[in-house]
Amino acid sequence: MTATTADTAPAPPATSLPRWSETPPPVDDTSSEQMLVLGDGDDGAGDHWLRDLRARGIEPLQVRVRAPRVTTPALLRPGTDRGLTGLPQLRRMLDTATVGLRLLVTGTEWQVLTVIAAALEAGMLRSEIRAVATAPGISGDAVPLIVFCAHCEAETLSPAATPGTTVRCAGCARLLDIHPHVNSSQARYLGSDATAGALT
Repeated sequence: MTATTADTAPAPPATSLPRWSETPPPVDDTSSEQMLVLGDGDDGAGDHWLRDLRARGIEPLQVRVRAPRVTTPALLRPGTDRGLTGLPQLRRMLDTATVGLRLLVTGTEWQVLTVIAAALEAGMLRSEIRAVATAPGISGDAVPLIVFCAHCEAETLSPAATPGTTVRCAGCARLLDIHPHVNSSQARYLGSDATAGALT
C-alpha cells in the first residue's frame, strides 16, 4: 500500500489556545436563574442572549466587567482582580448564588477566561457556563493578552499582542516570546526569555 500525502503530512503544531465559537452558544434553558456578564468588545453576543432569554420570559442578572485602559504593557498586581471593574461585584454575587445558576459570558478572551476562572472558583460547573470571546489570541490579530513571565512570575497585560510575537515583561523587563500556550484557569499566556536560545 502506498502512503498518501495525508498519511505523510506533518501534524499541526501543538497548541493549547482556546477555540471559540464564532456565534454565541445557545443559552441553557434548563434553569430560570441566568446571569449575563458583559466584558469589553462584546460584538452582539450579549444582546443576542438577552433577546433569547427575554423571549423565554427570563430577565437575567447583568454584570458589566471592564478592563483598565492600557496603551503600553502594564504590570498586573496580584490580588487586585487584574484591575477589572465589576469583577469584585461578580465574585460576591457568585458566592451567594443558588444552585442552578447559568452564566453567559462575553468579552475579550482574557476577560472571559478570568470570569470563567472566578465562576469555577465559586463552585460553578463548566457545563453551567456559556462563553464567547470577541478578541481571541488564536485569531492572529493583535489583541489584549495577559502574559505570564516564566522568570519573575509577573503578569503583563499587553494592549495588543499575538502568540508568536514578543512583549516586554512589566516585571523584570525581559523581552518575552509569547508562546501559543494558555493556562485557561489563570487566563494567561506563557512567556519566556526571547533571547534564551541565542549564543553569546
